[in-house]
Amino acid sequence: MGVEAFFKAAQTTQWEGIEFSYDESTEAGHHPIEHRQVWVVPITQVPDLPHRSKWKGKTCVVMVKRFGQLWNKTTTEVCFYITSDRVDATILARAIRSHWGIEHSRPWVERCHI
Repeated sequence: MGVEAFFKAAQTTQWEGIEFSYDESTEAGHHPIEHRQVWVVPITQVPDLPHRSKWKGKTCVVMVKRFGQLWNKTTTEVCFYITSDRVDATILARAIRSHWGIEHSRPWVERCHI
C-alpha cells in the first residue's frame, strides 16, 4: 500500500486503530486565506510500504492539505512528505509553513512535490 492510499484508507475509517498527530490552522492576511490540515503518522503504521528498505532512518509520513481562497477562486492542494524527525503535527506544520514561506518569497523558485 502506498502512502497516498494509506492516508485515504485512514480517513475513510476515521483513523480507527492508527496512531497519528493532527494540526489545523487558518491564515489570513494580505495573501489569500489559507487553511491547512496536517497529519503525521509513524512509518510503522503504514503496512506494506513500497521500497521500505530505501527509507531507513525515516520515522514518519506526513500528509498536508491546503485550501486557499482569493476573491472567487478556491484551490486545494495535497502534499505528502517523509521525515526522519519524530515530532507532532503542530511542530511539523510550522516547519513546513516556514519552508513554503521562503519559497513563496522567491518567485523564480518552482514548486516541487514528492
